[in-house]
Amino acid sequence: MQKTDHLLDFFWKEDLNSDKLTVLNFTRVLFGLTPSPYLLAATLKYHFEKNIDLFPVTCESLLKSFWVDDLVGGADDVEQALKTTTESVKILKDAGMILRKWQTNSKELREDWKKVGIETHEDKTTLARGGVPTKVLGLAWDPDKDIIFFDVSKLMNILASGCSTKRFLLQILGRIFDPIGFLGPFIVRLKLILQELWAADIDWDDKLPSSLDYKWQLWCSELKDLHCVKIPRYYLSDFNLCEFISFDVHSFSDASLAAYGTVLYLRGVTRNGKIIVNFLCSKSRVAPLKSLTLPRLELLGCLLSARLAEQVSKCLKFEASCYFWTDSSICSYWIKGKADDYKPFVKNRVKEIQRLSERGNWSHCPGKENPADLLSRGIPASNLAKSSLWWHGPPWLSKPSEFWPCKIVIESPMGNLELRKEFQTVSQNKCVVNDSQFVFDLNKYSDLNKVLVITTLVKRFVNKLRKLPTEVGPCSAAELLEAEQDWIKFEQNLVYSSELERIKSGKQISKNSSLYKLAPYLDDNNVLRVRGRLEESEFSSNEIHPIILPKQSKFSELLIRREHNKVCHGGVSATLSKIRSRYWIPKGRQIVKRVLRDCLICRKYSLKPAQQITAQLPKNRILENPPFTVTGIDFTGPVIIRSGKESNQKSYITLFTCAVTRALHLELTTDMTTKHFILSLRRFLARRGNCKVIISDNAKSFKATDNILREFAKILVDVDLKKFVGIHEITWQFIPPHAPWWGGFYERLMRSIKEPLRKILGRASLSFEEMTTILAEVELVLNHRPLTYTSNDLDEPLPLTPVHFLFPGQKNLSYPVHFLEIFTNQPSTKENLTRRVVYQTKLLRHIWGKWKNNYLMQLRNAHNFVNSSPVRDLKKGEVVLLEGTTKSKFLWPLGVIEDVIVGRDGHIRSCIVRTSKGQLKRPIQLIYPLEII
Repeated sequence: MQKTDHLLDFFWKEDLNSDKLTVLNFTRVLFGLTPSPYLLAATLKYHFEKNIDLFPVTCESLLKSFWVDDLVGGADDVEQALKTTTESVKILKDAGMILRKWQTNSKELREDWKKVGIETHEDKTTLARGGVPTKVLGLAWDPDKDIIFFDVSKLMNILASGCSTKRFLLQILGRIFDPIGFLGPFIVRLKLILQELWAADIDWDDKLPSSLDYKWQLWCSELKDLHCVKIPRYYLSDFNLCEFISFDVHSFSDASLAAYGTVLYLRGVTRNGKIIVNFLCSKSRVAPLKSLTLPRLELLGCLLSARLAEQVSKCLKFEASCYFWTDSSICSYWIKGKADDYKPFVKNRVKEIQRLSERGNWSHCPGKENPADLLSRGIPASNLAKSSLWWHGPPWLSKPSEFWPCKIVIESPMGNLELRKEFQTVSQNKCVVNDSQFVFDLNKYSDLNKVLVITTLVKRFVNKLRKLPTEVGPCSAAELLEAEQDWIKFEQNLVYSSELERIKSGKQISKNSSLYKLAPYLDDNNVLRVRGRLEESEFSSNEIHPIILPKQSKFSELLIRREHNKVCHGGVSATLSKIRSRYWIPKGRQIVKRVLRDCLICRKYSLKPAQQITAQLPKNRILENPPFTVTGIDFTGPVIIRSGKESNQKSYITLFTCAVTRALHLELTTDMTTKHFILSLRRFLARRGNCKVIISDNAKSFKATDNILREFAKILVDVDLKKFVGIHEITWQFIPPHAPWWGGFYERLMRSIKEPLRKILGRASLSFEEMTTILAEVELVLNHRPLTYTSNDLDEPLPLTPVHFLFPGQKNLSYPVHFLEIFTNQPSTKENLTRRVVYQTKLLRHIWGKWKNNYLMQLRNAHNFVNSSPVRDLKKGEVVLLEGTTKSKFLWPLGVIEDVIVGRDGHIRSCIVRTSKGQLKRPIQLIYPLEII
């Protein structure tokens, strides 16, 4: 994955008197960044799902109760609430998150919290105690009284220091946080003042006109009365949810020429027949500046009512029927009628209302008993606080349904004004079609057979209007052939109109015409054909006189596709031969080639993988490092070893390869468990020194392979292995899935190990100790393999081998004479030992110099640069095929590139591809672009 630290860079000035700036970056995600809310939500979800087996009820509740970093929930009794809170604290504490500021309306629960050590803020709960009010998702809440109220003290201070301008009014409106709509009838008055300011074209910082300033000052004087608005937090009064037998949501809507809105109430019936009705929510909007009739505004209110009711129904945790009320007879008539009968404005909105609600649930209510009327006109804050109509709905809503207003919809003459005008149908015996256009646009279709079927159905419809005999049922072959002939004549008239006119008038066509050499003529059906010179042959009439089709024609393109499908997606010659058995398209081969290039099936068959220029060798392979500093790991097996006289067991070989010196180390283990793999890794580290980087195949690459590979995949993701690697400060790097060539420096050595083992072992059955010995000898042999060119000249030194790096002082290795002389027959004095260390260092530098001059220079030309010329890079959103396990490309999965991963050289090396099975990371060598973007 690419590092993203640079995305959080910032400048820091250490000395305020200096102009020098230092670039630093944050190591943690900041609050307020775009991904921050997602990261928080994903982290919480992870920990809740992790603990769902231990705390199923609490985790399910927490998944639905968090709003960013706020937890809002409830319980039916103190015991359940205490259990939920303690479990919540434990779950989040394990994640390193401490839940604080617990608050409740139950004094008993507060005492229980203190006993178990849960942190509360009871000293800042109510305004009566002079503290800061508790906020629940932005709304002030008094836990002692369990009410929601509005603290306007800060807002009053702002009003005292502000001035009457459009900018200031908008600031005040934005500071009133009322998402549920408790204060709708009061706030709508300020919205209307702002709308008047816009209509009057007042600048942002100009003083208000006297008429509007009076309304503004009146509204400000009433603002202080909002402290009287107190709403019970619990919707169901003094009852528990289990005591109710049914719930209804009643939605009222109304409109005036100034504004329209809707208000919803929850009506519940208990087992003993008690009915409670409480305010749910409301929403209001000012009427658009473009003048609308009152019935249309009422209809907008009804639409707002249906939308809000649908959203509320989704949020309720219990089933509730929805009923809708309006005091507009016209709207009731429209909603219960047929939407298509009305003009577009009414039709579109009635259709949506009918989709969101049942027609039978809409009823008419008296205007004086409609609480939504308060939203359309507005009322003072003091009246709002004591309005029973607003907080509990009309009085009859608290009574049984037989006391509700009757559902009578009277047909209104005003409603008929929105009826769509009817058009008189005129039928003639002759249908005239303009030559410049046909019934529909061919560019919208990709199948000629479908075009012919639609054409046939259109002709049937026209014949039916003319009251002519009409076929029924599926389209016959004769009808389809006639439809094709109609399209051919239409295309010919469109392109060859001048030629047709001269032929019909008995004149010869112009020599400049592209059809001149074809000697065209009109047949009995007025279709333009090639005359040809094969009339005496035994060919059919269509083969002798093929139909002429224009080359630049959508119909010709569709016809080529059809014939191409008939020859089972044959090549250009097969398709062209099939076409010319009946049709003649000028420059046909060129046109067929162009059309066949767009055939998706043929393109899949001939696809080639994406290409990219050969990448540079990574630094960890071409920089001097002690042996096995950068190591590749691979494995093979099983190898059968003898564990007793008549019993055998499986063992496995782990290969450790140095990426720089190409030295190798082999370990034999008795099974593929994490424990034994870590033991072999410990033996390797003990013998070969500290390893800094380990490179291996990605664990995901082994999912679809045999059982042994899947076992190794489990080891790579095991927690114990990750802990061991972390303790030893080893960086473990994975190559991309299904890209073994990325680990070619160790993959190739696996073959070098298997070949001598097959030759040495044959059918022999060895013990564990014998097999370990054989592997050590194979390891020694392979570590003596030459890394550089072996010369035929006796005077040339022996080639460089991995052993030179593993044992640089060994005498049987090839070194210059002056290196070896100082090591023979010298007493171990201080001076000699010092000289020995100096020459040992020179010897190592000699080996590394030979490695650089011979081995690295050889690597420079070992691989030719493939595609050194610029290639087309893959792009996000491109449709591609992913190479699968089967040879047939038609069975490979289709995908879309979600993201591209750029290598060190700035070229794309792998991609994240979205398929039907999720997102997959694949190298570009396994991606086949379809060139459909």
